[in-house]
Amino acid sequence: MKNLVILTIALFGVCSFINTNLSTTNTEITICRAVSVETNAVAFAPELGPNRALAVLVRRNAYGLTPAQIDVYRKAVAKMKQWSVANPNDRIGWTYQAAIHGSTTMPAQPLWNQCKHGSLEFLAWHRVYLYFFERILRKAAAEAGVAGAATFTLPYWNYTDVVAQRSIPPGFRTPANATNSLFTASRAAGINTGSSLPAPVVSTSTAMSKTVYTGGLGFNRQLELQPHNVVHGTIGGLMGLTTTAGLDPIFWLHHCNIDRLWESWLRQGGGRVNPTTNTVWMNTSYTFYNENRQPVNMTIRQILNIQTMLNYRYDDMPVVIAAPTEVIAAAPPQDKPRTKLLTKTNFDVNERDNRTGVIAAINTNEVVTKLTGSAGRYILSLSDIKVTEIPDGAYEVYVCLPNSIKDPTYKSSHFVGMFSTFGLEERRGHQNHTQAPVEFDITKQIKNLKSKRIDVSKFSVTLKLTGVSPNVKKGKVKINNISLYTED
Repeated sequence: MKNLVILTIALFGVCSFINTNLSTTNTEITICRAVSVETNAVAFAPELGPNRALAVLVRRNAYGLTPAQIDVYRKAVAKMKQWSVANPNDRIGWTYQAAIHGSTTMPAQPLWNQCKHGSLEFLAWHRVYLYFFERILRKAAAEAGVAGAATFTLPYWNYTDVVAQRSIPPGFRTPANATNSLFTASRAAGINTGSSLPAPVVSTSTAMSKTVYTGGLGFNRQLELQPHNVVHGTIGGLMGLTTTAGLDPIFWLHHCNIDRLWESWLRQGGGRVNPTTNTVWMNTSYTFYNENRQPVNMTIRQILNIQTMLNYRYDDMPVVIAAPTEVIAAAPPQDKPRTKLLTKTNFDVNERDNRTGVIAAINTNEVVTKLTGSAGRYILSLSDIKVTEIPDGAYEVYVCLPNSIKDPTYKSSHFVGMFSTFGLEERRGHQNHTQAPVEFDITKQIKNLKSKRIDVSKFSVTLKLTGVSPNVKKGKVKINNISLYTED
């Protein structure tokens, strides 16, 4: 839906040509650390044997499930919630498992607040999180007396590929009461009435086009920014905060789809591989509780082949009956030094503008001559973002948008992507909370605008808050640093 909250930052006021030598890899920073650990965890031991491939379980599209199949998940979630009511510190209870991702409850219990966002570990950590959660769900379904519990798998919400499936699956919004363990009333306006996620929110085009896994502009980080973060922010409510996201049952289907996109990206080929030459990444170990409430350690090295190592696949991908293999990736390209062209500081996205009534722009006659020439690529970076009130939506980002365009759309040549405040909020209970920049490679857009004889030298950035409802809650957001770089 359209929303008239449009924010323009005219950045042609502050310019410098200092070589900052920033590394794109350095923009990936772990921002969540567990504050309490388990000391008696055992090493993960995968099931092996000649017939193992025959038992590979299939994660299916939620829109292709029967009501009875959805009911398995519903009853399993209800059972986990019962465990939490009976014992809030039950390691496999609903609230405890959600708190592993994040929680504001103090003091923190073992393994809470582990989420890896803005980090090279983003996809890997969430894969392990889903894996053990899925095993717990099978136990919960079995104890609930549900048929098919032993082969239950998490479904995925395929909002990315099918237009008709961009609304939250019906079983998560009806019945809209406490009898439905998959329903939560906190979601943003329109979500629980079947409104569809906007097309730019679910776009994967930027992430899937990347051929390198690492770096702030690589696949791992770009998939996290969009659609991952943007879907979180647009659903809103519990999903809009890292500290509560796991409490919404749709969280797990959302992340199942993100995991599926990781597999899809690898299957595109064209040099797309995991960073297996990074031994620190490969040997990184995580601890989670299995269905028997026992802490188990698992390394990233043990999760890279989902069929032969983790015993599952997705229904839109073929069976691979092969022994576990480790594909050796080529060394990633060296990061190029960056030159900062300009910076805008202390931008309040709630300031006003006489064009749309929502923002104040900086007006000077200074131009960015570097943009009129040629460069390897142009990078827009938003960093040190302070969020004191979460909006139920996400921001569309435009560059060099003329004042004559009153209500831009993602189809515009000026559109460069989206970002959400998800993961940027202030959080208690997390150590080493460092925020990774939100970065966009805008080279294609700048070159396209120049080819259309549009003046890009007076560079500006426009933000448009969008969501599923025309009355998106605006929130309170401040961007303390907005910078434009070149890499030559």
